[in-house]
Amino acid sequence: MEKASDFVAGSKIFLRQRMCPIWRHQLPATEKRTQDFFFNYPFEKTDTTIYKLPDDHTFDVLPKEKQLKCEFGSYNTRHWYDDQQKAVITTARLVLNCHRIPAAKYAETKKFFDEVIEDGNQKLVIKKL
Repeated sequence: MEKASDFVAGSKIFLRQRMCPIWRHQLPATEKRTQDFFFNYPFEKTDTTIYKLPDDHTFDVLPKEKQLKCEFGSYNTRHWYDDQQKAVITTARLVLNCHRIPAAKYAETKKFFDEVIEDGNQKLVIKKL
C-alpha cells in the first residue's frame, strides 16, 4: 500500500484517486480570446480504480462526489468503500461534446477543465489499524 502512495504521515497513507489522471492539460490562459479554441476531437474518458486494502488497513477519508458541467462538457466522480471486497473504488467520467470552443465561451471552458484538474488532485486517505 505504501508503495502506491503519494506520501505517508504516521499511520495515514495518502493515495491519488486514480493511477493515471483523467485530465492533466491546463488550457492556455488568455484574458480576451479573439479566436476559437480547438481540441483535436470530442471525447469521452472513463476510469475505474480499485485499491484492495490489506487486512490491517481501512479507509479514513474519501473525497466527496463531484459533478461539474459546462456548455461543452461534463465531469463526475464517485468514491466508495466496498466492505466485502475490502476495497476503495473510484470512478470518473469526463466528456467533451464539441471540439470547437467559441472564443466567447473559452473562459467558461477553461474554468471547467481547471476544476477537473483540481478535483483530480484530491487524495484518498487510508489508515493502518
